[in-house]
Amino acid sequence: MLAKFALLSLVALGAAVAAQSPPAAQPSPVLVSFAQTGGFAAIERGLTVRRSGAVVSDGLPVKVKELSPLRLRALRTALASAGFTSLDARYESDQPVADGYVYRIGYSGRTVDIEQGATLPTRLARVFRFLRALTHV
Repeated sequence: MLAKFALLSLVALGAAVAAQSPPAAQPSPVLVSFAQTGGFAAIERGLTVRRSGAVVSDGLPVKVKELSPLRLRALRTALASAGFTSLDARYESDQPVADGYVYRIGYSGRTVDIEQGATLPTRLARVFRFLRALTHV
Protein backbone atom coordinates (compact mmCIF):
# COMPACT_ATOMS: atom_id res chain seq x y z
CA MET A 1 0.00 0.00 0.00
CA LEU A 2 2.83 2.38 0.86
CA ALA A 3 4.52 1.64 -2.48
CA LYS A 4 1.28 2.50 -4.35
CA PHE A 5 0.98 5.77 -2.43
CA ALA A 6 4.60 6.67 -3.21
CA LEU A 7 4.10 5.90 -6.90
CA LEU A 8 0.91 7.99 -7.09
CA SER A 9 2.64 10.84 -5.28
CA LEU A 10 5.52 10.71 -7.74
CA VAL A 11 3.13 10.77 -10.73
CA ALA A 12 1.19 13.70 -9.24
CA LEU A 13 4.42 15.60 -8.57
CA GLY A 14 5.56 15.03 -12.16
CA ALA A 15 2.24 16.31 -13.50
CA ALA A 16 2.44 19.41 -11.29
CA VAL A 17 5.98 20.19 -12.46
CA ALA A 18 4.98 19.71 -16.10
CA ALA A 19 2.04 22.06 -15.64
CA GLN A 20 4.35 24.76 -14.23
CA SER A 21 7.00 24.48 -16.95
CA PRO A 22 6.90 27.31 -19.45
CA PRO A 23 5.86 26.31 -22.96
CA ALA A 24 8.56 25.91 -25.56
CA ALA A 25 9.55 29.22 -27.11
CA GLN A 26 7.69 29.96 -30.31
CA PRO A 27 9.68 31.34 -33.24
CA SER A 28 9.33 35.08 -33.69
CA PRO A 29 6.56 36.04 -36.08
CA VAL A 30 8.90 38.74 -37.44
CA LEU A 31 11.08 37.80 -40.40
CA VAL A 32 12.90 41.12 -40.76
CA SER A 33 12.65 44.65 -39.41
CA PHE A 34 13.60 47.86 -41.19
CA ALA A 35 13.89 51.27 -39.53
CA GLN A 36 14.73 54.79 -40.65
CA THR A 37 16.00 57.34 -38.13
CA GLY A 38 17.51 60.80 -38.26
CA GLY A 39 17.04 63.46 -40.87
CA PHE A 40 16.27 67.11 -40.23
CA ALA A 41 13.23 66.23 -38.11
CA ALA A 42 14.98 63.38 -36.22
CA ILE A 43 12.32 60.88 -37.22
CA GLU A 44 12.05 57.32 -35.98
CA ARG A 45 9.88 55.04 -38.07
CA GLY A 46 9.99 51.56 -39.45
CA LEU A 47 8.29 48.44 -40.66
CA THR A 48 8.41 44.73 -40.09
CA VAL A 49 7.83 41.88 -42.47
CA ARG A 50 6.27 38.93 -40.71
CA ARG A 51 7.05 35.34 -41.59
CA SER A 52 3.54 35.16 -43.07
CA GLY A 53 4.42 37.92 -45.55
CA ALA A 54 2.41 40.63 -43.81
CA VAL A 55 4.06 44.06 -43.95
CA VAL A 56 3.38 46.02 -40.76
CA SER A 57 4.18 49.73 -40.64
CA ASP A 58 5.52 51.49 -37.58
CA GLY A 59 5.34 54.94 -39.16
CA LEU A 60 6.94 54.22 -42.53
CA PRO A 61 4.44 54.65 -45.37
CA VAL A 62 4.27 51.25 -47.07
CA LYS A 63 3.21 50.38 -50.61
CA VAL A 64 1.91 46.90 -49.77
CA LYS A 65 0.37 45.24 -46.76
CA GLU A 66 1.19 41.68 -47.81
CA LEU A 67 3.97 40.19 -49.92
CA SER A 68 3.00 37.71 -52.58
CA PRO A 69 4.44 34.21 -52.08
CA LEU A 70 6.92 34.93 -54.88
CA ARG A 71 8.14 38.20 -53.32
CA LEU A 72 8.29 36.63 -49.85
CA ARG A 73 10.45 33.83 -51.25
CA ALA A 74 12.69 36.42 -52.95
CA LEU A 75 13.08 38.33 -49.67
CA ARG A 76 13.92 35.16 -47.76
CA THR A 77 16.49 34.22 -50.39
CA ALA A 78 18.07 37.69 -50.27
CA LEU A 79 18.21 37.60 -46.45
CA ALA A 80 19.78 34.14 -46.39
CA SER A 81 22.29 35.11 -49.11
CA ALA A 82 23.31 38.27 -47.24
CA GLY A 83 25.11 36.25 -44.55
CA PHE A 84 24.13 38.57 -41.71
CA THR A 85 26.52 36.95 -39.24
CA SER A 86 29.49 38.02 -41.37
CA LEU A 87 28.31 41.57 -42.13
CA ASP A 88 29.72 44.60 -40.33
CA ALA A 89 27.49 46.03 -37.60
CA ARG A 90 27.61 49.47 -39.26
CA TYR A 91 28.25 50.84 -42.74
CA GLU A 92 29.27 54.50 -42.76
CA SER A 93 29.25 56.98 -45.59
CA ASP A 94 32.63 58.19 -46.90
CA GLN A 95 31.12 61.67 -47.11
CA PRO A 96 28.97 62.46 -44.05
CA VAL A 97 25.49 63.68 -45.00
CA ALA A 98 24.24 66.56 -42.85
CA ASP A 99 20.89 65.55 -41.35
CA GLY A 100 21.16 62.22 -43.15
CA TYR A 101 19.25 59.10 -42.33
CA VAL A 102 20.46 55.93 -40.68
CA TYR A 103 18.70 52.72 -41.65
CA ARG A 104 18.64 49.63 -39.47
CA ILE A 105 17.93 46.12 -40.67
CA GLY A 106 17.24 43.45 -38.06
CA TYR A 107 17.32 39.81 -39.06
CA SER A 108 17.81 36.59 -37.14
CA GLY A 109 18.96 38.30 -33.94
CA ARG A 110 21.46 40.60 -35.71
CA THR A 111 21.16 44.27 -36.63
CA VAL A 112 23.06 46.24 -39.24
CA ASP A 113 23.09 50.05 -39.34
CA ILE A 114 23.50 51.81 -42.67
CA GLU A 115 24.25 55.51 -42.98
CA GLN A 116 22.74 57.37 -45.90
CA GLY A 117 25.25 57.29 -48.76
CA ALA A 118 27.23 54.30 -47.46
CA THR A 119 28.71 51.83 -49.92
CA LEU A 120 27.26 48.38 -49.23
CA PRO A 121 28.38 44.90 -50.15
CA THR A 122 26.20 43.60 -52.98
CA ARG A 123 24.66 40.90 -50.78
CA LEU A 124 23.42 43.55 -48.29
CA ALA A 125 22.49 46.08 -50.99
CA ARG A 126 19.95 43.58 -52.39
CA VAL A 127 18.18 43.35 -49.02
CA PHE A 128 18.33 47.12 -48.51
CA ARG A 129 16.84 47.85 -51.96
CA PHE A 130 14.11 45.26 -51.42
CA LEU A 131 13.06 46.78 -48.09
CA ARG A 132 13.24 50.36 -49.38
CA ALA A 133 11.03 49.34 -52.32
CA LEU A 134 8.29 48.43 -49.85
CA THR A 135 8.06 52.06 -48.75
CA HIS A 136 7.13 55.43 -50.27
CA VAL A 137 10.38 57.05 -49.08
